[in-house]
Amino acid sequence: RCSCASSASNACASLRRNSACATATRTWLELSDTMPRSWSRTAAGMGRLWLKSLCTMPAPTTRVSGSELRSRRKSIASRFFSGAVSAQQAIRALEILHQERFVGATVGLSLAVELAPVFTALMITARAGSGMATELGSMRITEQIDALTTFAVNPIQYLITPRIVAAVIMMPVMTMVFNAVGLMGAYLYSIFVKQVDLGAFLEYFRFWTDPNHYAQGAIKAAVFGASLALAACFQGFNVRGGAKEVGLATTRAVVAGSVSVLVLDFFLSDILAALFPYQT
Repeated sequence: RCSCASSASNACASLRRNSACATATRTWLELSDTMPRSWSRTAAGMGRLWLKSLCTMPAPTTRVSGSELRSRRKSIASRFFSGAVSAQQAIRALEILHQERFVGATVGLSLAVELAPVFTALMITARAGSGMATELGSMRITEQIDALTTFAVNPIQYLITPRIVAAVIMMPVMTMVFNAVGLMGAYLYSIFVKQVDLGAFLEYFRFWTDPNHYAQGAIKAAVFGASLALAACFQGFNVRGGAKEVGLATTRAVVAGSVSVLVLDFFLSDILAALFPYQT
């Protein structure tokens, strides 16, 4: 009788181990199968959110005085030193050819087309994008968004579209501010630290830099604003769970916004170079 009981217990233990292994294998396979689908669902969800926000366009002045303007006020120092560092590196490279007088044109072109829109977008992603995701995520887990739906208020029109519009409007403005402050930093460093000729700095800057370069930067900035705001709103709007999920959504929003800015910059550079050919 004892041997039969021990055999039965061993058989049960073996069945449990086999069942656990089968469950773990099945779970892993399911996760492997659904991982690409989750990425595709995320992309499809962001596309649907973008289309819905376009269909519910509010007045363009909504939310313009929010996080974007606070970000502009608090990042003047970073813009100044970005321009100074750009001048520092440009002078080091130009000193090899004894062409330091071209530092004004070099910094002006790099700021207008590339550095100003990209750096501004990355700073706004970290500052305002994280705030958007946190705010919307907190509203989601406290059921404020559900309450808006209950009262027949479209949450996308009321919460998401104003943020996207504000980002699209303010990003070119802040990019132009970045250009001005960055050029000031480059000017002060070049003239008063490296003793570059003032007339050569200004003359070559005026000769090689034209409005087309600033137009390219403004177009990039508007696209970056839409991208980072859409990524932040999507992550915050679709939070499920508690406070931990809000923090994770904020992290995902910053990562997604930063990566989208860098990827879009690569493609926009070629597209805008074809639309705005350089004229000597």
